[in-house]
Amino acid sequence: DGSNFTLFDEANSNLEKDEQEFVGFSETLTSLLESTKVYFTAFDQANNIWVVNSRQKNTIKQFSDDVNGGVSYDFEGVLSIPENRFDFYNFEEFLFDRSDDVIYIASHQNGIIGYELSTLNSIEISSVELQNMPSINVKSLALDKNGELWIGTQSGIRKITNPQSMFRNGNIQAESIIFEQDGIARELLFEQIIWDIKVDDGNNKWIATNDGGVFYVSEDGQETIFNFTTDNSPLPSNTVVDIAIDESTGAVYFATEKGLMEFNSNITNAATDLTGLKVFPNPVRPEYGEVNVTIQGLTAGANVKITDIEGNLVYEMQNETFDTGGSGTIIWDTRTFAGNKVASGVYLLLVTGEDAVETKVEKLLI
Repeated sequence: DGSNFTLFDEANSNLEKDEQEFVGFSETLTSLLESTKVYFTAFDQANNIWVVNSRQKNTIKQFSDDVNGGVSYDFEGVLSIPENRFDFYNFEEFLFDRSDDVIYIASHQNGIIGYELSTLNSIEISSVELQNMPSINVKSLALDKNGELWIGTQSGIRKITNPQSMFRNGNIQAESIIFEQDGIARELLFEQIIWDIKVDDGNNKWIATNDGGVFYVSEDGQETIFNFTTDNSPLPSNTVVDIAIDESTGAVYFATEKGLMEFNSNITNAATDLTGLKVFPNPVRPEYGEVNVTIQGLTAGANVKITDIEGNLVYEMQNETFDTGGSGTIIWDTRTFAGNKVASGVYLLLVTGEDAVETKVEKLLI
């Protein structure tokens, strides 16, 4: 509300000010350069705040509002420092693995840096020739539900299937994502600038590009499900710099250079109970043509039986468990086990929780 505000900087926290010598710059630019730069923040699973304090040797910090507190990690011994340090220690973002022990860092000049907190081991994945990196300028990182590290760079996209192995195997290679189109092998988003990658609860990937709009690709990247551009959607610009997902509603937000757009993906986290169960569209009208019915608000591991009004089983689906990435949504294509479209009529959706204690029944008119 504008009344409670605290500015943390080098005077009252463990953040540091950029004190390099800037020769030949105007007074205004020098004042801007000699500032306390916080480039990125993130929470670990214990809700500690971590920051990228750019252009500092101790660039990664567990933030503390005590000038003598917090934990800082010195990267001077990790990276080879060039003679011109003007753009050094500039990191785009970082993320934790599931154990909170490994930090993966996207850097401007050193590719990916892996840093193991428990051992202080570090490694760079930055060689274009030896490690199949399209560029050492890395813009974005994402860990998917299979533990694969997806990498967005200045010149394309890569993934590492078992990223933790980089600490034991210095020759680890990033993988290109190759798909077949019209009988020709192609590389996904070849030489595109990738500003952001987000993983939804279905383990599919939302990818923000510099001039190609937003790509929504399958779990393995082999299929492009959507490509939103200014030509086929209300997207105000094809330059998309950031993506955010509200996992409670399935809404996906695209930040572009000309404004914000929301898309309702209907892909949500698994619910804790069945009280919020929804089935839509309902009714399914003839003019809808080919349509999928969304069943939302499911618990992890829930079972869905679909019967006609006489109780004959038409179709059955099992939601995945938490361990296998269970979401709050599954889709029914209104077909039977045999693949035939169901007849017009009333159908019952019998939903049972994984423990078989909680149940709910919904009616669907087709």
